[in-house]
Amino acid sequence: MVVQPLRAAQLAKLRCPLGARKAVFRDSLCPGLELEVRASGGRTWYWTRTVAPRHRQQVRLGTYPALGLAQAREAAHRRCAEQTLHLSSAPAGPSPTLRAFVAQRFLPHLRLHKPSWRGDEALLRLHVLPLLGQIPLDQLQPADVDALLQRQLQCGLQANSANKAAVLLRHLLNCAMAWEVIPLRRNPVGRGSLLKCTNQRQRICSPADVQRLLEAVDHSHNRNLGAMVRLLLLTGVRKREMLEMRWGDVDLAQGRWCIPKTKAGGMRTVPLCAAAVALLLGQQPQDPSADQLVFPNPATGRAYTSIYCA
Repeated sequence: MVVQPLRAAQLAKLRCPLGARKAVFRDSLCPGLELEVRASGGRTWYWTRTVAPRHRQQVRLGTYPALGLAQAREAAHRRCAEQTLHLSSAPAGPSPTLRAFVAQRFLPHLRLHKPSWRGDEALLRLHVLPLLGQIPLDQLQPADVDALLQRQLQCGLQANSANKAAVLLRHLLNCAMAWEVIPLRRNPVGRGSLLKCTNQRQRICSPADVQRLLEAVDHSHNRNLGAMVRLLLLTGVRKREMLEMRWGDVDLAQGRWCIPKTKAGGMRTVPLCAAAVALLLGQQPQDPSADQLVFPNPATGRAYTSIYCA
């Protein structure tokens, strides 16, 4: 973004840099006024404002040259005045508690936008809300964040695991500010609030480790556990992706497994080696339906929720 005083005589000469899709020129003489210049030659006026850290509201004012510089500045000033009037006339109601905000706004938002929301729900329910749930959102302080991290450490968690609760709380407060539930201010969970992680390590299984693991799972009462663990070792997929695997997603003839929805929300294809194909052929029932699970729980017919106690 280029910040400079915009001049009417220079607007037609502004260009998008070579190789870029667009360039944004902000008028230093009018708060929030920006001119977007695209590689195609189009030019559009916008009025922008920051509503939370890393969150901006953008309002389209019109296109140039249909809307000149003077008219664009007048429209931007009008937007600023309307926003000031809105803030001054808004009722100053009490801020919701953290527990109420999680139940009414944040959890529904997670369920809609995050496939792995259950992990965040458990983290909030077990660690964050018991300590901070009754505090109003606009009264949360850095000292409360320190108390949360201290409690995590007292529970025996390492710094990296303890930071997960604080990072989730920071995201929650950013959402509250973006949705104008609480006034725009500095998030009490800054990057300096997190614990320094010195316990990071890389653990790689040796062939002996793999052999001991396979011997252990082969002695399990769960007849599927050995095949499930072997498939994880052969493909490197996530545990949940393996547990929800269906025969309609697998093409054994081509050696491909299409995962329709990953943790990130997209789709990806996993190549299957000869050992993985042979393993799945051993699991395949006669004429399986497309939506039939590869590893169903024999007690419920549904996907396993966990294999840790199998």
